[in-house]
Amino acid sequence: MSVRILALLLALVGCAEERERPANVGNCPPEQPNCATIPPKHGGGGAAGTGGGGGSGAATNAELSGTVLGVVADDFVSSVAFIGTATVEAYGPASATLTTAYDGQVYAFPSIPKAPEVWLRVAPDAPGVFVSTLQPVNTETTAQANLLVVSGSVLDETYALATLPEVRELGRAQLVLRFVDGDTNQPLAGVSVAHQGEVVLYDVAGTWSDLQGVTGDGGYAVVVNAAAQSFVAKQKVTFQLGSSLLGSVEVAVRADTVTLADVVLEL
Repeated sequence: MSVRILALLLALVGCAEERERPANVGNCPPEQPNCATIPPKHGGGGAAGTGGGGGSGAATNAELSGTVLGVVADDFVSSVAFIGTATVEAYGPASATLTTAYDGQVYAFPSIPKAPEVWLRVAPDAPGVFVSTLQPVNTETTAQANLLVVSGSVLDETYALATLPEVRELGRAQLVLRFVDGDTNQPLAGVSVAHQGEVVLYDVAGTWSDLQGVTGDGGYAVVVNAAAQSFVAKQKVTFQLGSSLLGSVEVAVRADTVTLADVVLEL
């Protein structure tokens, strides 16, 4: 098994073409032959757009631009144009944080690290309806990516469906992960998730539950109120499919921020 991570926004706003995918990553110790970790080292992915190639002598920087959409339903698909202003930060591998402004229509990085995984954080300038987000973009293959912010009420309504209703806590991170079958590009049901003991909600028949214990037809797992700090850092989320397929994925998290990502499993 191999694991890859793609931006969740691909599933939401990408074009209809078949997307390229990041390559396998991670080395498993003999005692854990089915483990898998990220981030990836090479490969495709990213939102619809164009980008430069790799290889010896290839440019180490790329351009990236796009708009911002606001997720307004608990399917994490339905969205509207986000017309507020925001700050967009880019966290590339081994590079300083880059910052640009979203003016209500477009954001643009004229020079951004070219890498299979650059995490983008969108922080609305005016607190209120929409919550800040983190999402990965493959800048090796992508020059245009539509980023997302999430309505806080979407999370609140989702969390209210837990057996003991949950409430978003200040200073905590929220993780929205969608598991995808790498062969079919379809959501993957039957995946269980664990992360530091937090409550995990799974999609089930058009709603959400913490009793089902595995992803439903939508492939979604939402980690509620994960411990996080006031800066972006990677945390490992473990997952299991069936009785023996065990793996982990590292995602960027930050306090008061929603992490959005697809986790692609090649079985």
